[in-house]
Amino acid sequence: MNLPPPAPPPTRPRRRSPLVIGVVVGVVIVVLLLVFLLPPLLSPSSSPGSGGAMTYSQARPVADRAMSGYAGGGWSAIFAAGLQSPVPVSTSLNLTGIGGANCTFTPASSGPTALTLPAFTGNHTQGAAPTWEFGYENTARNVTTLVTVENGGATILGSFSSGFCATFFALITPVPSSVIDSSQAAAAVATQAQPFLSQYPNASGLLGLTGGISFGILSLPPEWTVQYSTCPLNTSSVGLSGTTFNATVNALTGKVLYSQTASAACGSTTTGSTPLGSALTFGPESTAQNATAWTYNYTVTSASAGLTFSDLAVSVLSSGGVLATAGWNLTVLNVIGTAVVSYSPTVGAWSGTPSASIQAGDVFSLVSSTNYAGYVLTLTGTSTYSGAISLTL
Repeated sequence: MNLPPPAPPPTRPRRRSPLVIGVVVGVVIVVLLLVFLLPPLLSPSSSPGSGGAMTYSQARPVADRAMSGYAGGGWSAIFAAGLQSPVPVSTSLNLTGIGGANCTFTPASSGPTALTLPAFTGNHTQGAAPTWEFGYENTARNVTTLVTVENGGATILGSFSSGFCATFFALITPVPSSVIDSSQAAAAVATQAQPFLSQYPNASGLLGLTGGISFGILSLPPEWTVQYSTCPLNTSSVGLSGTTFNATVNALTGKVLYSQTASAACGSTTTGSTPLGSALTFGPESTAQNATAWTYNYTVTSASAGLTFSDLAVSVLSSGGVLATAGWNLTVLNVIGTAVVSYSPTVGAWSGTPSASIQAGDVFSLVSSTNYAGYVLTLTGTSTYSGAISLTL
């Protein structure tokens, strides 16, 4: 299974040996594995709920309590990541898929079968997120357990015990109690991030903390990574490009070590073998407008047998990569004009009959309350389908 990472932050200009750079990059990729790679590998499930945003210092005690007696106790937090998604995500779990990255991962015996990622509607610069992922290492430093904190509760997902992931997790030392909070890290880079967030107020966000990295005689201090991006978190975003703000902050002193805004290719985690573009084709767009709404219609000209609506992830982005999180709804009508399914960005999932097969003659009808001319409706393949179809509105 191919599990490419998201577009990584550019290497900041510090004098490090190639070996150290390789170690750091490897550790960062593994730390972000759950954050960026797990959600797109999962299929849409039921509608998610809403959750209150927490800072690191608020979420950490919740995770600590969950881990205090787990598997004999003796656990130390080595990383944390707060997730900010402008749209809600609801997913069913297939945690064994992580093993495709040469990692041995054992799901918790009482682990969940589904997770939700509530939408983030707050101020990015406050450093809070509705969902936090934590990694805890045992005393022997050979097992790392993953914990999700949401809605004031913690869920243990499972543990890495060998393989590539465990090797790199062992390079991370425990997070010291003296690290600054995520609110302080976000505030430290607020001035640098302000132009980006003003242009992209609905950006997704990551607040990532790692303990110090120790490799032989070399070591690095704990650091916060603050990342805002136009790349959505709830889709594999194959074929999309975006803009990303990255900053690194010393987690002990609060000093900004690096910041940059740059274009980026949104990461691809689609594992299917059938190109969506060969399985589904559309005719030309037809547009209608009245006093209150704009309607953009695309008629299916061909669809492979077995292709269902649940095989498609949906997003609408501007030409500049801004994710449209409200103000539109996608409905699919069959040849006799009956609605089969609909998709709302505020729900983040199909409703109706997502398991229905897509048929030639079906009409994908996007209705918006504002003029979305020039925006792009992107249908991304999931499950056994790869790639994406972009329909310009």
